[in-house]
Amino acid sequence: MFKIIIKGLCLFFLCCAAAYAAFPPPQGWYVEGNAGFSTVSSKSYSAPNIRRSGVGWNLNLGYKLTTYFSAEGGYTYYFPTRIYNGPKVGEDRHYAYDFAGKATLPISDSSVDVFGKLGVARVHSHIKLTNASLASGLNLNTKAQNVTGLYMALGLEYYFAPSIATNIQWARAHGNGLTGDLNLYSVGLSYNFG
Repeated sequence: MFKIIIKGLCLFFLCCAAAYAAFPPPQGWYVEGNAGFSTVSSKSYSAPNIRRSGVGWNLNLGYKLTTYFSAEGGYTYYFPTRIYNGPKVGEDRHYAYDFAGKATLPISDSSVDVFGKLGVARVHSHIKLTNASLASGLNLNTKAQNVTGLYMALGLEYYFAPSIATNIQWARAHGNGLTGDLNLYSVGLSYNFG
């Protein structure tokens, strides 16, 4: 279902790009909020049943230096991995802080931009037990885990006003076997103060 929504938004962006002239690219400070589907991979649990995906969200604050380059910092909250051994035993809560450079390529004379982000992320994972008696045989590490890893993202944004844009993007914060790799497929809005 989420993939159908993403494909529909891509088609919408391309149609808008063909129908409207481009706004001049804004510069200066911007704020961005995104929400969508998050998932955790590359982390194994000893429990018989795991739910790794659900709703996640992200907030970014950035500065657009030129038409083609921005620097931004962000916070992403991922859906907590639910751990079951029959009933729910607990959940693994994930979040990440990131700092990245954002390269933007305007598409011709449209208001659509393709962008990529590359930087570092501080990934956090912490298992909180809700039923310790059922978790006793599962060998779950309840100590908080933190790791610094690569952060990257790809997406499209469409300026429907000179300082307001909507976007679709995929972002990934690389962790390790103790934290997992965190993915967010999202749609969002940004506002440029310049």
